Amino acid sequence: MYTEQNLIELEQFFNSVTLPAQIQLSQSEHIADVKKFKDAHLIACRSNIGNNTFSAFFNRLVTLKKILSGEIPEPKYYQYRGFIDAHNRNLN
Repeated sequence: MYTEQNLIELEQFFNSVTLPAQIQLSQSEHIADVKKFKDAHLIACRSNIGNNTFSAFFNRLVTLKKILSGEIPEPKYYQYRGFIDAHNRNLN
């Protein structure tokens, strides 16, 4: 479970870095607008401190922080993207 202090630390981190326009959070989670993602997730977390139902929002923010800080690498979804796009064009 996360605390108010955890959220303050995340906010301080996000305010100290330049956010990319988009990012791959996991192989199945592509964030098209990182700033909106961060803002919406912080609002959801702040509004629901102590409610474990919203821990997934906090966990995604922590994952974003780890990727941005270089603690973990960004998943390599896009290496397959060209194949998928080419495949989809052939279907049309």
